[in-house]
Amino acid sequence: MSPHEKHVSRYEAGCGECHHDNTGKRLDNTVTDDAVQGCASCHPVPENEGEKDKFKKAMHNNCKGCHRKHNKETDTKDVPVTCSKCHIKE
Repeated sequence: MSPHEKHVSRYEAGCGECHHDNTGKRLDNTVTDDAVQGCASCHPVPENEGEKDKFKKAMHNNCKGCHRKHNKETDTKDVPVTCSKCHIKE
């Protein structure tokens, strides 16, 4: 199951939870067949180390904030909030 399928079917997350238009407005009217760009297509990883750190923090805060909220609301540890759970070493 892909991450998108898991978020939509298992957690009932809408596209607007992560995806937004160029003004920051949530994309809540999209459907799974829509061609939505990945984060890096609009938010390219900067080359400057200081800016890379800001980018990484923004991406992590978006995901981890939602994951923590879910775990708190469900009183579970269903979704990962630590590095190694998402960034699996191969």
